[in-house]
Amino acid sequence: TSTEEPATDRSPAPPTRRPPVTDAEHPVTPLRVGDPVPDVDLVDHRGSPWSLSAHRGRHVVLVLHRHLACLPCQEHVRAVGEHLDRFGDAELVVVTFADPARLAAHRDHLGVPFTFVSDTTRRLYHLLGAARGARRAVWSLGTLRMYARLGRSGRRRQRSTEDVYQLGADAVIGRGGRLRYLSLPASPDARPPVDDLLAALD
Repeated sequence: TSTEEPATDRSPAPPTRRPPVTDAEHPVTPLRVGDPVPDVDLVDHRGSPWSLSAHRGRHVVLVLHRHLACLPCQEHVRAVGEHLDRFGDAELVVVTFADPARLAAHRDHLGVPFTFVSDTTRRLYHLLGAARGARRAVWSLGTLRMYARLGRSGRRRQRSTEDVYQLGADAVIGRGGRLRYLSLPASPDARPPVDDLLAALD
């Protein structure tokens, strides 16, 4: 069982780009903007199969969640949900690596209407270059400040039973299946503004 705890060391300046990710079983070269995105078969919050190819012809906006107890991730998902009408016919998808059985309750907790999927092998995380972060990145100064602010507003930090070092990402896949936008935040508090995701739509 992993418990996320604050680090005491200082956070370094965030890198502009993280190094390639290697899946121990399947070496992966992370995608770049403009690359075609291979199909990925996952399971959604209803327990039904979900695949990227089923949404060809629409934009797909992917929000790669860290562990489910990550408060900055939860706030980012809620922020995207507040602009739902601006995304038009785009398919908004929250990607997690949690047990699929936990997704429906987490979706209800966040109060957003879009799809949640489980990527337990982290195939999409590897394809998009979302790496595991060092302790000082996961608990950067900005992240500590964000947790303090969320705590003052009534958000409660919970114990995580998942990998607390996995970092998140945001991506937009175009109607033709190519990667149009990718953000790889160096720490949990550094998610992109919702307007950046909107700007990547045709």
